Amino acid sequence: MKLNQPLNKLYVLGLLFIGAFSVIFQSTEVSAEANYPEIPEATIFDGHVKASISYDKDHSPSYTAVGDTVTVTTTLEKLDEGVLSDKYKQSSVVILFPDETQGLQLKGEPTFQYNMAPYGWTTSGKFVDSTKELQTDVLLCFNIGKIIYYQDSNVTYDGRMTEIPIANELDDGPYEDDYALQKILIHKGDTVTLSYKAIVTEDALKNDKFTLHTAIYDSTLGEMGNGDFDWDHILTTSMPSIQNLGISFDEATKDKKIDIKDDSSYQTTLTGSWAGAKDDISPILTINGKEVSVPDGSFKEDGTFEIPVDLKDMGNIGKNNVHIKISDSNGQVAEDDAVITLVQALVPPQIKLSDSLANASISVFPTDQSLTIDGEWKDKDSNAVSLFYKLNGQERVLQDNVSNTAKDSWLPFSQEISLADLNTGDNQVEVYAKDAEGQLSNHESFKIILNQGNVSFKSIDPEIQFNKMVISGTTVYSSPQATVGVVVEDTTGIPKDWQLKVKQTTSFSDGTRDLPAQLTYLNGEEKLSINDSSAVGLPVVQNNATDYSLQQDANHQFQLAVSPGAYTGEYQSQLEWTIERAP
Repeated sequence: MKLNQPLNKLYVLGLLFIGAFSVIFQSTEVSAEANYPEIPEATIFDGHVKASISYDKDHSPSYTAVGDTVTVTTTLEKLDEGVLSDKYKQSSVVILFPDETQGLQLKGEPTFQYNMAPYGWTTSGKFVDSTKELQTDVLLCFNIGKIIYYQDSNVTYDGRMTEIPIANELDDGPYEDDYALQKILIHKGDTVTLSYKAIVTEDALKNDKFTLHTAIYDSTLGEMGNGDFDWDHILTTSMPSIQNLGISFDEATKDKKIDIKDDSSYQTTLTGSWAGAKDDISPILTINGKEVSVPDGSFKEDGTFEIPVDLKDMGNIGKNNVHIKISDSNGQVAEDDAVITLVQALVPPQIKLSDSLANASISVFPTDQSLTIDGEWKDKDSNAVSLFYKLNGQERVLQDNVSNTAKDSWLPFSQEISLADLNTGDNQVEVYAKDAEGQLSNHESFKIILNQGNVSFKSIDPEIQFNKMVISGTTVYSSPQATVGVVVEDTTGIPKDWQLKVKQTTSFSDGTRDLPAQLTYLNGEEKLSINDSSAVGLPVVQNNATDYSLQQDANHQFQLAVSPGAYTGEYQSQLEWTIERAP
């Protein structure tokens, strides 16, 4: 678009676009001379669309002050079903905002969203690239036209506009048009919402008010019917009058949270910004409705304030409402609110292991199934704790949700843990507590050493005493006076793979003569001869998980047979016990 001549009611705009299009402009201006009428809402595009403008401002609703954040929103709503006529094919929405010298500093990028009523979908639209010729020319036309119709010569607007179908009419075309208004305002209730945020700066103090606008270009208007702005229906709404007195808490104070650990935690500083004459302000600070003194020097020359306060006597655990108000001799008043939340810091639980476990190394064998972890814990304020242990870094529950029956007192605990997942050798164990608020206690540790296990003699009776026998001309028999104690311990944890064997290494003798005798083991109906030629395997019975004993009952026992020709006396022999494992 090339502008070579003065505009006459901007009808030239329609001609240059080679077709009808409509442009909706949203703007904010600050001017004492402009004379826009107050029109916050109107129907546009031949009654098919309702357009409205509104704003939302933080801090006081009664006045506009330096530091206020303003959100300006324009909403378009489709009033009937059906696609807009082709004469609105190039309709567009343009967000306009004044340059920063007028006292509004843009905060972030403007946003554009549309909602498809039948589906409830809300989607973001896309603006024309702000460096494109189209946007530059549209803004130029608007800035010239507003001077003609509303004597608004103090502000130059920048902005963003949504896409419209432009092919080769401009040197830097074609343009994307996926988000053209004709393509998205289709169903009754469909809406387009565009908004931007701006911060009121000190430059605003040279003006007496803020007026917010939305301007509409309708392609059916104009002397030749080829398009013109609807200058009679500029959407307009006004914000409260500007004053040069203002105050606001900063983000650090606006919603401050303080963890109370000791008395010094109650001391904090309220910070923010203010505007006005330093020698002509009277501050009043209240916390929970109680007035608090403001020390001299709290309000700085650079427009900031720092007010130290001690909340110990006036603060409550939880939310505390803070209100600050300043006034001057001209009757101006500025005020703001903040909320300070005091959080009572919780004390984490404590735990200690029994003396037999703390930092100890506990040896176990594969046959050991469990181990008892015991000790004490305490918690000052929680209603319940859970106890955990880590075995080689893997967390497991020791005791879950244990009631804190005596707060801040040591309470005992004892719990067996399974040893099924031990590794051979060292296994690290950590024990700790977690309270209902998720705070962790100290970690106590010990070591479990899993040995590979072994098969060995646990006990052997040092001698076997046989009952006395009377020598006769026939073979006589004798049995032991008592059960023979032979116990084997197997800590390997695997199925039995060994055999108990015995061998007689010397004959029965009294030191002079040998006794003609044969030692046997009765294994049921089988007689097992015990001599010095080879070791004989004997049966055993399992007593528990690790212990095995030589089987001895009426059918399983030793027997000594003495042949005729023996001499009286006391005779002894030696036995050799062995454990033989399977290859």
